[in-house]
Amino acid sequence: MIKKIFLIFIVLFTVRTFGQDSAYSGDPDASYFAARDLAFAGNRASARDTLKRILTKYPNYTDVRSLLAKTYSWDEEYDSARLEFNRITSIERGNAEVWIGAIKNELYAKNYNIAVGLTNKALTYLP
Repeated sequence: MIKKIFLIFIVLFTVRTFGQDSAYSGDPDASYFAARDLAFAGNRASARDTLKRILTKYPNYTDVRSLLAKTYSWDEEYDSARLEFNRITSIERGNAEVWIGAIKNELYAKNYNIAVGLTNKALTYLP
C-alpha cells in the first residue's frame, strides 16, 4: 500500500513538473526574427510554435501576432487567422499592415463580402 501511494506521488510529481511548458524567457525580438525566417523558409509549424510561446509572455506584441495570423492564412487555416487578426484590429485600429493581412485572408478564403466590409471598416480607422 505504501509503495502504491509512493508510486502515485512520484508519477503525479513527474507529470506536474515535466508536463508544464516553461515560461518564455528569451529575447522576444530575436525569437520573432527567427520565427519569421522559419515561416518564410516554409517551416510554418515551427514558426507558429515560437510565435505562440512569445505571445504567452507578450500577448500584445503586434508583429508576432500578425505573423502568426499570416502563417495560418498561408496554410489555409482562415478561421484561425481571422481570430488573430481580429484580436489585433480590435485593439490597434491604425495598423494598415494588419488590416491588409486581414483583408487578404478573407479574399483567400473567398469571403468577398467580409473582405469588402473589412476594407470599409479599415478606411474609417486609417488616415
